[in-house]
Amino acid sequence: MSSGRTFRARDMSGSTFEEVNLSGAQLTDVDLSGAALSNVNLAAATLANVNLSGARLENVNLSGAVLSNAVLDGATVDGVLLSELLARWRDG
Repeated sequence: MSSGRTFRARDMSGSTFEEVNLSGAQLTDVDLSGAALSNVNLAAATLANVNLSGARLENVNLSGAVLSNAVLDGATVDGVLLSELLARWRDG
């Protein structure tokens, strides 16, 4: 089931998210720098102008997600499902 939640212009830097379903969510101009995301479902979510620098992503589902102007500098990624996201990026 999709969460359909919308987050705009939020400072969530340094926050911790565990076992959260944000599938289909819209995140725009959100600061998640230094955040820890563990077992988070972001399938089919839209992340626009999202700052994930220094964030820790562990077991995050990004299948079908759309990332635009996302900052990932220094982010740590482990067990993140990116298959559909990378396929779209390669195709172009």
